[in-house]
Amino acid sequence: MTFYFAWVNTPEIFDAGRHARMDESILHFEVDHQEGAVPLLRLTVALAIHTPQRQGQRGILWQQDEAGHAHLLFDGILVMTPAEKREDFLLLVLEAGRADKPSQLERLLSTKKQQEFEPLLVAEEDQEAVEEVLESLSAVPHWDRLTGDVILTELGQHRETVDLGPTFFAESLQMHQGGRPLAAVRFSLTAEWVQRYDGVVDLGPLIQQAGTRGYLSSLTPDDLQKRWWRKVYPLLRTGYEILESRLTVVVPPETGGLEVYPLKSAAFTVRGRVQTLARSWLQPVLTLQWHYRQKRKETVHIEVPCGKTGDVLELSVRLQDICGAQPIASWKPHQVYPIKTLVRHEDTVYRAIKVHVSDTTFQTEFWEVQGTWPTALEDPSRWSFFETERGRAVIHHVMRRAEAYGVMAARELEVRCHLPFAAGRLLRGNQQVRLTDPRLPGGSVTGDVLHYRLVAEGDTGERWAEVTLGVTMHLMRAWKLKGLQSLKKAEGILDPRAVTAADLVTSLQLTGGAETQNQRLERRDFPSLMAAHRALDKIPTRLRIELKDLKSAEELSHEWAAEIL
Repeated sequence: MTFYFAWVNTPEIFDAGRHARMDESILHFEVDHQEGAVPLLRLTVALAIHTPQRQGQRGILWQQDEAGHAHLLFDGILVMTPAEKREDFLLLVLEAGRADKPSQLERLLSTKKQQEFEPLLVAEEDQEAVEEVLESLSAVPHWDRLTGDVILTELGQHRETVDLGPTFFAESLQMHQGGRPLAAVRFSLTAEWVQRYDGVVDLGPLIQQAGTRGYLSSLTPDDLQKRWWRKVYPLLRTGYEILESRLTVVVPPETGGLEVYPLKSAAFTVRGRVQTLARSWLQPVLTLQWHYRQKRKETVHIEVPCGKTGDVLELSVRLQDICGAQPIASWKPHQVYPIKTLVRHEDTVYRAIKVHVSDTTFQTEFWEVQGTWPTALEDPSRWSFFETERGRAVIHHVMRRAEAYGVMAARELEVRCHLPFAAGRLLRGNQQVRLTDPRLPGGSVTGDVLHYRLVAEGDTGERWAEVTLGVTMHLMRAWKLKGLQSLKKAEGILDPRAVTAADLVTSLQLTGGAETQNQRLERRDFPSLMAAHRALDKIPTRLRIELKDLKSAEELSHEWAAEIL
């Protein structure tokens, strides 16, 4: 059995005939591979008189067995030469794979991130950090010591099994406790944001209902018009703006002899002479824009079952800003919009294609769609994040992460043993190994490869392998998310899109209408016409509207419990 080591050019493919060289005089070597780490070759070589330039070079270690078969053991790049050289030897360290290992992993993670990464669970400044991304994906990287390729394996994912049976040195068998099993993982998952909505409401129809047959009617219309709300009136700190407001005297439809819309007041007398006053019919228009802003905090309590017994791991996770996107102003009526202006209307971002003054309603002919508003919340008017499709996806992602924690903790038995070198050649990081021995639980175990070594001692000629397995003694409990159960009644405006004028108007009172004024005049005799007008001045037509208070509470919180089957 012979070992060969050759320095080769990067593009070269292993060839036993061409690479049957001893470019270094090997005294000792050790191939070392831990789960999630890059495989290493520690090569102790005799110190040559003329030391070649090795830094950054690619080296191949291979073995020819007694039958003449070639077995590649390691292919990698020199990453370290000793700062201090011994008298007669030096240590070389090579890493498996090519020189572009970091970019290999980054490319792989970039592809994986597009499919499965959840940025809301990782701080923005850490979203490119390899460790954070791997934890979020619940994945472990595996580099192949022969090809240099890297793959990602999710924790708990099925791995290729190598059945070694009793092929190990019996006296080397060791067993000890590994992880502490978990009965469950409890997550408290919290999202915080400001619920936003800008709506337009027409109060005209509601006012008409308070009037007479669809109109306001008065014997003192000038006073009512004078007191009517105007656009210039500021509704400071109320959450409301007046967009359109007018009160117009109209000529109602003619109804013949029915006199549904009489144009005269009730008859009265002035010193015995019958008199009447003009009765006016008025059409009200009052359109408001309302702005709702409410800070919300939503928490989901999740308990993912792992095993029948064990500890309970409790974790709290606060999501990153779910409204984290470029600030885009909401569209407003009666505003001047230059070309290229970006606005948000409902859940869509638009770009102005013409300079224009906006009308009361959104006019699509002046805008082109740029896409949906780029936030995790999708619709900023939502009162709940975890009831959205994205929110449910985050919950499932957290539950998968909890399951990964359970898988890691379930490796409660570690088994270590030495193997014949030929058996060790079969090992890779991304494998499970089955061993059989009467001393093992149940007579055999199958465990994930946590660590293995291939060792050759030059001075003694000894060759062996060593493997450490993480054995799961209890299977993870199966689970399924049934849904979310609310722990308290939700508060505030839950669906702003469905809000109507009736929802925003808490009180609407019309006093001193024409019918009431008629009662003051009817069958009375006044000393003068002026006296009749003064009598009406005491009961003028007034309209009082009270609107819903849009001032938000400091914070509205809501809690859910995830129902697990």
